[in-house]
Amino acid sequence: MMIRQLWVSLLLIGFSVLPGNPHPFPRSPERVSSACLAQIDAILANQFQDGINYDPKSQSWWFEGIPTEIVRYDIRGDGIDLVRVRFLADGEPRSVWVTAGILLWSGEFHTWGSWQDERQAFEELIPGQTYLRVDIGEMQGALVGRDGSVDFSACNSPMCHIAEWSEQASQNFSQRFITSNGTTAPGWYPWGYLVWRITPQGRLDPCSQLPVPLNDSEHVRLYNGIRVR
Repeated sequence: MMIRQLWVSLLLIGFSVLPGNPHPFPRSPERVSSACLAQIDAILANQFQDGINYDPKSQSWWFEGIPTEIVRYDIRGDGIDLVRVRFLADGEPRSVWVTAGILLWSGEFHTWGSWQDERQAFEELIPGQTYLRVDIGEMQGALVGRDGSVDFSACNSPMCHIAEWSEQASQNFSQRFITSNGTTAPGWYPWGYLVWRITPQGRLDPCSQLPVPLNDSEHVRLYNGIRVR
């Protein structure tokens, strides 16, 4: 009896000290409303830099935009936190999925963002409200060129290894994304997403409505270049 009471006490103590996580990354995608998306597109057209840009000084590719969806994608036992970023390319609004962080099955969290865990990432990357810059270059250890090439093999860090694996799995998605200049609106997970740095630049308030759950029947995925539902 005493042993049973001891086990019960230990279990209660364990549950009482478990770390709280009030804002986890959602496993089902959340997105802004269609009305909010229209407001975001109007802000992009009036205030944001157009296109995917190359900076010769920092030797980096970059673009700016606003997140419209967030989701955690499970693969190989790891959780990949993705943000769908709305941006301009050739004067038209486009979208691409970008990695906000990776929670390994071991419990380690890796990111090129300023946050330390998924909770902080979720609080920073608010759909319809966060102004972002997304970039990749020497700061992350990647070798990039004006021709659109992106090579992660020269750097040795967990994020670089994940990025290199992602590039191989998606047939060099970063390079195809840059050279297409967004005209194919790429980045439908899980078949392709950018493992680039996300840097919040400030807050916007184009949307009064909170994100609403994404209906799976509306979610279009890109597989081998073909859009399927």
